[in-house]
Amino acid sequence: MARSDFSKFVEREAAEAASEPINLEAEKSFWLNKLNELYSSIRSYLSEFVDRGQVEIAEGNAVISEELLGAYQVPIMTIKIGRQTIQLKPIGTFLIGTRGRVDLTGAKGTVRLILADKDSTAPKLTVTRVDPNKPAQSKAPPRQVDWTWKIVASQAPIRYFPLEQDNFTDALLEVANA
Repeated sequence: MARSDFSKFVEREAAEAASEPINLEAEKSFWLNKLNELYSSIRSYLSEFVDRGQVEIAEGNAVISEELLGAYQVPIMTIKIGRQTIQLKPIGTFLIGTRGRVDLTGAKGTVRLILADKDSTAPKLTVTRVDPNKPAQSKAPPRQVDWTWKIVASQAPIRYFPLEQDNFTDALLEVANA
């Protein structure tokens, strides 16, 4: 019985994958554009301190690897404040529960930045029971999601905060333990 269920599962998944192919280049392009938007926002948040010579921002590239995209270059950002060095490093785009993640890492820890639904304030788990003995039902068209950068609270319960200047500078303080 279990082998038969597994066989049906494999056939259903293969059929779905064939009918809804992922445009990997479009996904990668979306992700890289969102990274550039993130870094542009951060430059804006810190511009007055950069103009005064109190903060330095350096940008470069790193290579990350994802199962679906393989190895590719992503932009990284390093923020230097006095003796503190804080780095923003992209983790990937094909992740569970998010369309992308960047880790903000300093001497005292890491804060995660994620691409989430603009309206979301916390993770949401939806469980759907699938009966392998019944034909797949037609799916409703997916809701259009407005993907935006959020800061993930580092303490339980997990919550998301909008990426805004005050929230970002609070995150910088947290990873620098200032």
